[in-house]
Amino acid sequence: MFLGGVEIIAIIGVVVWLTRRSRSKKAESSSAPESDVVYAWLRRWQSADLISDEEVAAIISFEEAARHDAASTSTSDAERKMPLVAEALGYLGGAFAVVGVILLVARYWPDLATGWRIGIPAAVAVAGVAGGALLDEQIDDALRRLRWTLWLVGTAGIGTAGGVAMYDALAPIPVYGWSDGHRVVFGSASLAAVLSGVLWAGRPRPLQQTTFLVGVIFAVGSATNEWWDISVVGAVTLLLGATTLFIAQREIGTYPVITAVIGAGAMVAGSLMMLDQMATAGALLLVVTSMVLIRLG
Repeated sequence: MFLGGVEIIAIIGVVVWLTRRSRSKKAESSSAPESDVVYAWLRRWQSADLISDEEVAAIISFEEAARHDAASTSTSDAERKMPLVAEALGYLGGAFAVVGVILLVARYWPDLATGWRIGIPAAVAVAGVAGGALLDEQIDDALRRLRWTLWLVGTAGIGTAGGVAMYDALAPIPVYGWSDGHRVVFGSASLAAVLSGVLWAGRPRPLQQTTFLVGVIFAVGSATNEWWDISVVGAVTLLLGATTLFIAQREIGTYPVITAVIGAGAMVAGSLMMLDQMATAGALLLVVTSMVLIRLG
């Protein structure tokens, strides 16, 4: 545990060093003097009486002001841009910290009461969503990606809390005869889909769009499997995939490629599930699905 903390501190130190080093290099490059070729040509034209002294002074004043504005803009951009290496190391350090927390919680998980089992991932969800909301994604692309990642962590937390609640808290209560596995999948997927949908809201946020679409498909599939066999689940999944693919083809919403990939995957998965119970119909649908995907591709 101590060595893990030292590694995280070292990674954070490297991130800070790389960020400062990148900023200083960009600031130096942005403040480098420009060529005086233009000024030499102006003096030559002035000597040949092609332009007056007032025109030369006006041109030089204009160019110096423009160069000053460009240098100021470049410096401000350099100050707020984070190098990709530093960003990647930051995520790596965060991943180490998350793994350490997970291992620590897993060690004491069997001894925790149900309230703690639900409360811990719920607290992670609140922290992730609140932390992402505090970041201004308009300032820097790195902050935008960090916001998406924090919200993804929050989505994982709320999904875990939902799964634990359906398994532990509702275990003594017969919920329409649902099996434990289906209850867990439905609780996790449905809450993750709801939160992702709120955070996505049709805006360009690929992680939230992905978790919303996948969560909806898993939630509907797990609920369907409680009343019907796997072939019906496959048919419902196939229908959801086809609908998602249609939305992608119409370019409705953000990132149609993500929507299309998820829809295509759902169609293939639905066909395979039907193939397990209904060999002829499943094989036919799998062939048709493949042809449709090839045609659309």
